[in-house]
Formats: sequence, structure tokens, C-alpha cells
Amino acid sequence: MTIGRAIQLTDWFLERNMQFCKGLLNPNASWRQENDLAKKMTSLLAEMTERESELLREIKKELIGSCRHSKRMHDICEGQKYCMACNIDL
Repeated sequence: MTIGRAIQLTDWFLERNMQFCKGLLNPNASWRQENDLAKKMTSLLAEMTERESELLREIKKELIGSCRHSKRMHDICEGQKYCMACNIDL
């Protein structure tokens, strides 16, 4: 897997986590009405999902890095140009 693909997957997981979290915290959901235990459970799940999202954001920062992709570090493999320093597709 290339770094670019890993970044795409990280973005996809972040998007899904945010959608899941919004669904859990939706106050209009029928299963959240008048059920204190369900509210506590969904709040706990939403908190765990938010922590997971924070971890994914940190992983994404590490994947992207601070490489400037200097011209001398460019190479082509199987027709795809990439940076030899950080291995990201250009």
C-alpha cells in the first residue's frame, strides 16, 4: 500500500467515524427518547469514537509528514511519480 492510499483510507475512516458519532448523538432518535441507559451508552460510544478519530488524525499527520519533495528526490516506478524521501505519490 502506498502512503497516498493510506491517507485516503485514514480520511475514509475519519469520515465514517464522524457520521457514526453524529448518529449516536442525534437527540431525535427514537431509541434515545426517554431511555437514560441508552443515552449513557451512546454518549460513551460517541466519546470512544471521538478518541479514535483523534488517533486517526495523529496517524494522518505522521503519514503526510513535512517532506518538501525536492526535485532530486523524485523517481518514477511503474509510471507513477513518487518522492523517494517520504514515499508519497506525486
